[in-house]
Amino acid sequence: MHKKILKSKEIGILLVLVVLLIIFSISSPQFLKVKNIFNITKQIATLGICSVGFTFVLITGGIDLSLGYQISLINVVCAHLMTQAGVPWVLAILVGIFSARAA
Repeated sequence: MHKKILKSKEIGILLVLVVLLIIFSISSPQFLKVKNIFNITKQIATLGICSVGFTFVLITGGIDLSLGYQISLINVVCAHLMTQAGVPWVLAILVGIFSARAA
């Protein structure tokens, strides 16, 4: 039996990624620079970490849809504490995490 290395869905996703890379590279000469790649990586790091955690939840069969709520709550609490209350960022992050644990 012959195994396919890439299924049709995976080929489609890869094709879309390549097309997007080509379009963005043509529209902006700065797109494929190392500095921009690191910037994009830093911006999606939180989402990537949450996605890996959520994948394990789904694999084990414990479907938990509260992840988006918790991320939103932490972001709002941290942003409010840092901008409106003048709390240092380390303390604001800790309060945000503990507020999500309590909710």
